[in-house]
Amino acid sequence: MFQPDDLDRKILKEMFSPASLQWNIKQSYNTIAKLLLVDEETIRRRFERMREMGVLQGWQIIINPHLIGCEVATFDLTVPKLESRSTIISQLKLISGVIYIIAFYDNRLRFMIYYPSESALERQIALMESLCESKRSMFWRDVFPPCNLKMTRTDWLIIGTLMKSDPRKKLSTVAHEAGVSSKTLNRRLHRMREQHAFFLDAGIDVSKLGGSPCAILVRYKDKSKKRQFDDLILRTVGNIAMSNTAPTEHSMFSIHCENLADAERIFQWIRGLDGVGKAKMGIYQEKITVNDWLTEEIERRARTS
Repeated sequence: MFQPDDLDRKILKEMFSPASLQWNIKQSYNTIAKLLLVDEETIRRRFERMREMGVLQGWQIIINPHLIGCEVATFDLTVPKLESRSTIISQLKLISGVIYIIAFYDNRLRFMIYYPSESALERQIALMESLCESKRSMFWRDVFPPCNLKMTRTDWLIIGTLMKSDPRKKLSTVAHEAGVSSKTLNRRLHRMREQHAFFLDAGIDVSKLGGSPCAILVRYKDKSKKRQFDDLILRTVGNIAMSNTAPTEHSMFSIHCENLADAERIFQWIRGLDGVGKAKMGIYQEKITVNDWLTEEIERRARTS
């Protein structure tokens, strides 16, 4: 079981926090080392240890939703029985637009979904509510940077190639598989990186993490004081592995706790803050990335561009 220390948590935060999304798929260990004020070899060893312990499963490409004319929503649903959850998840993975499914140790599931219009979003959620036999809760919209890049067939072929393999492998190999020159690949990747076309997502197996990794979602009574309370939580809770404080109506904190009692103590402190209107905690069990529909969409655009 992998027991992260303070530096490991800082690395995880650098990998996962929305403000730190890796838009450069070739970001070096040295870049992360400079951000965290340690040497490059230390970062290299920490990544290698995460791989050896089975925590870091690999890397994958997630495209900016704006690249395909979509926005993003996140919400919770519950399943009627834990024993039926695996079957329901297998059905939910087939729904177009689903990017992530996070399973908590209770009967709650959290979804991130791409949607092209409000009417499409309502249809997507209605289908998911029907499968889960529950209504959405803790709904919010996520924020991604704009991306107005006019994509060519070559661009889509490059992204498709990166999605099907390890995006951090040698660029010469990627160029060969995409059927382009290394010079063309570098030029196209630089252009897409500058426009925030896609980012690198680390596949983390939370079941290999020791302790009790949890997610705490917070809504505030007064939005004008949101920054004040976000800063207080970030200063006080020292083991935060990821935070998303960009949305105007809520903030989300992923915290690596030593045990359930530690998680409950932190949750009760956050919930008891005068400015907090509502708070909800879940203990992570599994994070599932869904991209079959997205792979098909990229292949379609490569054919028609």
